[in-house]
Amino acid sequence: MKCFSLFRKNKQRKIIIYDEKEKIERIKLKKKLEKTFIFNECVYSFIKGRSARDAIKDVINNVNKFEYVIKCDIEDYFGSINIEKLIKILEKSKLENYYINKIKKILIDEQMILKNGGIALGSPLSPILSNIYLIDFDEYFSNYKEVKYFRFCDDMLFLCNKNILDIISEKLNLLDLKLSSSKTKIITKGDSFDFLGYVINISECKVMKYMDNKKINEIDARGYFAEDSDDFIGLVNSIKHCNKQRFIELITKIDFNIISSNIIEKIINNAEKTLGIEFAKLIEVVSKHKEKEQVIEELVEQNQFSAAARFEELYLEVKAKLEYFSKFRCIFDNGNNFYYVFDEKLNEYLKINNKIEDNIIKQHLNGNIIVSIKLEKINGTSNVLVFDIDCKDNLEEAYNIAKDIKITLKNKGYTGYIEFSGKKGYHVWVFFDDFYSVKILNKLAEEIIKNVDVKNCIVEIKPRETVLVETENCIKLPLGIHPITKKRSTFLDLDDISDVVKNTFILEIEKSSEWIENIKEKYPEAYKVIKNCEVIKRIILLGLNKRSLSHFDRLILLYNFVFIDKGIEFLHFYMSNLDNYSYNITEKYISRAPERPISCKKIKEYLKDTNYVDVCDCKFDITDGFYPTPILHSDASSFSNQALIIKAKSFFKELNELKAEREELDKKIKSIEKKLNNVFNIMNTDEISIEIGKLKRVNKDGNISWIVEIDF
Repeated sequence: MKCFSLFRKNKQRKIIIYDEKEKIERIKLKKKLEKTFIFNECVYSFIKGRSARDAIKDVINNVNKFEYVIKCDIEDYFGSINIEKLIKILEKSKLENYYINKIKKILIDEQMILKNGGIALGSPLSPILSNIYLIDFDEYFSNYKEVKYFRFCDDMLFLCNKNILDIISEKLNLLDLKLSSSKTKIITKGDSFDFLGYVINISECKVMKYMDNKKINEIDARGYFAEDSDDFIGLVNSIKHCNKQRFIELITKIDFNIISSNIIEKIINNAEKTLGIEFAKLIEVVSKHKEKEQVIEELVEQNQFSAAARFEELYLEVKAKLEYFSKFRCIFDNGNNFYYVFDEKLNEYLKINNKIEDNIIKQHLNGNIIVSIKLEKINGTSNVLVFDIDCKDNLEEAYNIAKDIKITLKNKGYTGYIEFSGKKGYHVWVFFDDFYSVKILNKLAEEIIKNVDVKNCIVEIKPRETVLVETENCIKLPLGIHPITKKRSTFLDLDDISDVVKNTFILEIEKSSEWIENIKEKYPEAYKVIKNCEVIKRIILLGLNKRSLSHFDRLILLYNFVFIDKGIEFLHFYMSNLDNYSYNITEKYISRAPERPISCKKIKEYLKDTNYVDVCDCKFDITDGFYPTPILHSDASSFSNQALIIKAKSFFKELNELKAEREELDKKIKSIEKKLNNVFNIMNTDEISIEIGKLKRVNKDGNISWIVEIDF
């Protein structure tokens, strides 16, 4: 067991990580407890077959029967559980002493590590133990007159006709537990409230009655308490009022995966009656992932040719809207397997350990969630640079600085886009066609800011090379809702995010000359090649900027520099600056180098899809035995000598390998001959018959040899 401390909102939480054996032991005990204890129907957490969704459905069915809702949370629940009282509860149960003692030992061992009260976070046992600890409390309130009680872990909801908060606190005090004052609320009948991530609003239920014309107690809760319920209500109303344009606008905003199938069928039927069959078919495509061709074929078979044509027009319009989410994601997806979502209750961004997907982008753009991303990859590169301008309450000044930054970027050959942040500042976004080191991007940003009068404003660069905490390099995705003002951020000079210009990083040779000059003394021949061949220079500098090389760029460098003096040493020195450097792999490529260096012609073939070929302006006086190659910028006399040296090293390596094989063979031969000689000694003979004749042992002056006489 190992204990780790997590800090969140200035609170410390200790989590225990177990090895495989410890984890298996706890899982076995958990299964035993599951067979022993039966939990009340009011409990929805950590029980197979029950979920938060089930709790919500039950709340909806009962909420109108009561005058009050008491919503509360147990403060630091796992950390406040009294171990002695928990063990007494186990001892009163039908659980055998053998298992009680094992659990007791585990809890005591964990206490030694945690050094504070409660049960361990991270233990497979803890969830079910947390349910066991409240088993009498749950039983008491599930039988309490005129109260409907629900619990999911430490989240509790009481539907009641009078205030029973004091009784709840009293019963919890008996267990050394107390309510979180900040999370305890009393709601009167008719008001909205949230529970387990759902907002329960009676008015939304009435919207559903329009579709069903009967009670909705059997309808899937997700269908009307989902995050995008406002859009869903709008879609229902667009069908009811025959607003086709509004229907098209909203159908792309709704996540039909969280709406029950019977609700979808009712929407389809109503859409066909009021809007037309083509709109109903469009819902089928979006919600059921039905193929466009299949729908058109069905309509044509029914002789609905006009409807088929109208459907295809609608489909193309909706398809373009849906593809927008994917295009947006591609621009901002840098390969990180996580993103952040703003939690209004905690007033902070929570890390989600998943790849960002189209449906997340969709919810962000629809204003249902607020998504933030980390701009840099784990290898310290990024394809986005952002200037975050904050002038306190002077928006006009912030905008003027944003304009100046954009103009300065343009003068340097870059396109930037100004975004209103939604609160009190502006962002200037610069997108790149590839990933470049944050260090290089920061140098560019610093140079831009030097040429702009920022006055008394703060201009923050993101991502930054040096940060104190991970989230400093995070930024809210554009076009979303600001978490405080609820205003939408907007680009002022970009109508469609998919139209962004992705800049190619401009390699400013004069700024990179320092690196090149630094190799002059130690690697003079490599220096000559880089200084005089523009193509090689660009590959070298691009690799340093991106901290990686493409396969062909790597080959071009390898098959040039191995042929010059100290070229192999230089290659390792240069490659060590790259993230994808490996000494062994580099050596393997070097050992496979051809007898002669790569030609300019071959380099152009490798780089035909780049603009490098345009800068190739080398002129050589070619003599017999030579051909155009960047190596000619080095000492030409070493051209063939280095090739011979490489070849000699290769032959020598092969010779050594063969000698080693021969030595091993000689050892095996001597061993077999010794064994064979012993067999002949035991048999007291110098010859034996074999399949093809006779095998004879010949002893000449103490040297044993073997002869085979073949019978004809």
